[in-house]
Amino acid sequence: MAKQRMGTSGNRGLHISPSETDNHIASEDIAALAYELWQARGRPEGSPEVDWLEAEKQLRDRLESAPAAQNTEPLLVRRSGA
Repeated sequence: MAKQRMGTSGNRGLHISPSETDNHIASEDIAALAYELWQARGRPEGSPEVDWLEAEKQLRDRLESAPAAQNTEPLLVRRSGA
């Protein structure tokens, strides 16, 4: 079974598709955020797991706090004779 990747917009946002609401976070998204966190900490040597774990936590928190997906598309109405 192929994994679907949750994309990031410039590594700043988390895009959640309806099929991704099972708390699955792609490792690519974790890595991208962990890299940003590492840079923000001044790029220290050693302890990459600190940034990885923090990135996982932040992304999981975002996923859990995201509002439930709502279908905002209008319903199509079929008229007789159309």
